[in-house]
Amino acid sequence: MFFDQARGIDRVLEKSTTILAVLFMLLSIVISIWV
Repeated sequence: MFFDQARGIDRVLEKSTTILAVLFMLLSIVISIWV
């Protein structure tokens, strides 16, 4: 039960890091266009 919960948290962390990476990439592209 606890293991499943930890795995769920791990999945959420993985998804959030992926979203952060995409946002960071978009931000760098926008900055490179802006400057």
